[in-house]
Amino acid sequence: MGVKTVTRTEQIWLSPNNDICTLCHLSKNLYNQANYIIKRNLDSDNPDRKWVRYGDLDRWCNIRWRSGINYERMASATND
Repeated sequence: MGVKTVTRTEQIWLSPNNDICTLCHLSKNLYNQANYIIKRNLDSDNPDRKWVRYGDLDRWCNIRWRSGINYERMASATND
């Protein structure tokens, strides 16, 4: 008797909202930025190969990468 794996997902349907669409787009871009930085630093051709720490990644996404445009436009938990 084999073990059966069940994958469950949840979908949340929202009415179209420009603010949510913008935040989703910025979130996707920020994720891709961070993913690119991590992959580039772990590349096998990179002689200084190392894992990127959160503080470094935060600084690179905020300051160095295209002036942090995705980072700046994202709403934070401290904004009212």
